[in-house]
Amino acid sequence: MSRFLPRVQNGTQISGLGVTTGAEPTFVGSISNHAFIFRTNNTERARIDSSGNLLVGATSFLNYGTLSSYTNAVTPAGRFVGGPSTVDGAIVLMVDKYSSTNTTSQWFLGFTIDNQGVASGVITANGASQAAFGSWSDRRLKENIVDLSPQLENICALRPVEFDYIESEGGGHQISFIAQEFEEVYPDAVGERSDGMKTLTGWDKTTARLVKAIQELKSQFDLVKAELATLKGN
Repeated sequence: MSRFLPRVQNGTQISGLGVTTGAEPTFVGSISNHAFIFRTNNTERARIDSSGNLLVGATSFLNYGTLSSYTNAVTPAGRFVGGPSTVDGAIVLMVDKYSSTNTTSQWFLGFTIDNQGVASGVITANGASQAAFGSWSDRRLKENIVDLSPQLENICALRPVEFDYIESEGGGHQISFIAQEFEEVYPDAVGERSDGMKTLTGWDKTTARLVKAIQELKSQFDLVKAELATLKGN
């Protein structure tokens, strides 16, 4: 049984504050099959649609899930902010699944572009303390497959470096590459932020260390090769 306190009706649209019997008796919102809208300064900011989806900064739902947000090219579409904890290991966002299958096919997050028109990859976890980025690699998804051209010269042209980020970027010591230098060798790995600062994707600090090790091995190989050539000449 429901009892409505303040109640507003406009045609078939009914909203109100009321109480019902049961464990959670108090409710507020749309009583009819319409969205419940939140406004500030007489402008819609968020809504819960008639299907129960929460939309922030948007008025229509795109696809699967329950949260949709829209933004311009500069402002992030969403942000999760942790509490005041000063513990580095404190988790800001936890993603859980009920499935207990220990395989790399356990997908936790998916990435798409072109308004969900093109899938770009996933974050997977196998239930054994291993999480990783995954991309589509099935032969059936590919065409024009050819062997990669020799890369040793390109790898030796890279410059792995150590550096400190400036304070406005958070500070801290890091190992990586310089994007402008890297772009001269592998331009497909370099992007750009909205403020024009260049980014590097797919080459982490471990990769930088491995590149340096390959360069060292190449130098040692060239030295041995030169010594052998000298011995043969004698």
